[in-house]
Amino acid sequence: MQPSVYGLDEIVVWENTDPSTAPSARRFAGMAYDSGSDLVVLFSGGDPDLPAAFGDTWTFDVDTNIWTNVTPEDSPPPRGTLGGFEYDSDSDRVIFYGGVKQLEPFVCWDDTWAFNCDTETWENKTPASSPRGTALHAMAYDSGSDRIIMYGGMWDDRDVSSETWSYHYDSNTWTNMSPDVSPGLLYAFGFAYDSESDRVILFGGKYRDDSGEEIKDETWSYNYDTNTWTKMNPPVKPAPRERFQMTYHAGWDRIVLFGGDKDYFNPLYDETWLYDFNNDNWTQLSLEPHPTGRVYAGLAYDNESECIVLFGGMDAMMDVFGDTWTLSNTTPSTPLPLPEWWWLVLGAGAVVLVLVAFVYVRKQ
Repeated sequence: MQPSVYGLDEIVVWENTDPSTAPSARRFAGMAYDSGSDLVVLFSGGDPDLPAAFGDTWTFDVDTNIWTNVTPEDSPPPRGTLGGFEYDSDSDRVIFYGGVKQLEPFVCWDDTWAFNCDTETWENKTPASSPRGTALHAMAYDSGSDRIIMYGGMWDDRDVSSETWSYHYDSNTWTNMSPDVSPGLLYAFGFAYDSESDRVILFGGKYRDDSGEEIKDETWSYNYDTNTWTKMNPPVKPAPRERFQMTYHAGWDRIVLFGGDKDYFNPLYDETWLYDFNNDNWTQLSLEPHPTGRVYAGLAYDNESECIVLFGGMDAMMDVFGDTWTLSNTTPSTPLPLPEWWWLVLGAGAVVLVLVAFVYVRKQ
């Protein structure tokens, strides 16, 4: 029997859906949920045993448990991807930016693409002015402001960014927000937009400056309207980690985090955590079964089905996964155990029924 989520009344389980057809096993894939089409969209990714990255586009229907290859002829160039991948609900487009172009020397893409799930077409939107080519950054769609928010990442030659950018699809413009305070020089962190609180939430990642590197366990929130980053102070939080994924579960009003590692596979986490912005607190879920520990998995929230979808990733031996998991509420197959005091309630109820029957008989 699965434990209840702290602060919620639902029973929560991970399930390996084992679809009959799926994308090939991979890491680094971009993944986002398209609410207009009620489909999860996946692009690219790579396998360390293969010489080139994938350039395919797939959609996943949670209701039918079917992956479909919808790769159009005109698509973004294949990449690792380590790029930003996020659905813009106002424009009904999946927005994709950046990614690794080559490893040695380290060079990143600076292109912006939009995918229309209805027509199954990609459009190169790259404006005249864009952020520097970036990888290992993250993006989140701020629906309250109709902006894609992008933070951090790694530039060419492996320099690390602390920049905050916003992208507006309608005007096709990138804007360097240049807030006074930021989480610092970070890459490979978690990033998701909490629509109820109208905040982008950042956790963890790897910090690098001239003095060295450090794996972080800090939680930050970003308010686009005021252009301010705020360092949160949760009493409980996950251990420091990088290369994991986060998404926002609107039904629970919680950020969901899975996986990651502390420092290049030491250790490699298989944990599921929830973050509640309103109470500024992290809660770990102890769920069995669950996906094995991994990094670079795809993670997205299907709003229609109210479930988290996880695909792929890589284990500590650098083997890639091709499994599809969902995290959702369910009704347990066995009844929940009754509390110890239930028999007292049952006994008291029986006494009341006897008294009512006795009074009824006396009145006849």
